[in-house]
Amino acid sequence: IGKYMPITIEGHCYAHSLGYNLYGLNLVKDNLKKYKTAIVVEGEKSCMLYDSMFGHDKNICVAVCGSQLHNYQVQLLLNCGVEKIIVAFDKEGEDWKEKEKYFNKLSKMCSKYKNLCEIGFIYDNQNLLKLKDSPLDEGKETFIKLFNKVVYVKWSMFVEQVMILKTILSQIF
Repeated sequence: IGKYMPITIEGHCYAHSLGYNLYGLNLVKDNLKKYKTAIVVEGEKSCMLYDSMFGHDKNICVAVCGSQLHNYQVQLLLNCGVEKIIVAFDKEGEDWKEKEKYFNKLSKMCSKYKNLCEIGFIYDNQNLLKLKDSPLDEGKETFIKLFNKVVYVKWSMFVEQVMILKTILSQIF
């Protein structure tokens, strides 16, 4: 049986839907209200690392237990008063093409929520992490360096105007 596979016992199906949970939320919700910022990681271990590095009173880290951030999870954070979300997923991509694909994946994921809150992601273009490392795996100093270079996803007015112009021109021609 897989790690998160549903199981049936005496005719009842028991499932744990990851998209409806955030590991550690119950432990850090007061800090999320206080700091209005959440750091979202993939795995539970990263939450524990963050807690040990920065202390429980400053812990704003939750885990999606996977590699996707879902609408419901964002709503859970917003309901806690979060105004800024930083996605700090594990490093992916061995060659330039894979790294570009990973960057675009993070950008697209964050773009879905840019109208709800300030949102960005950690992207290691400094080669501080090994492949599959969490941004917390190489220690506090490395995490802070990466955190200070967060890529924020914003909808620029210029891009919006270009898109409108393209739509108008496509209708004319």
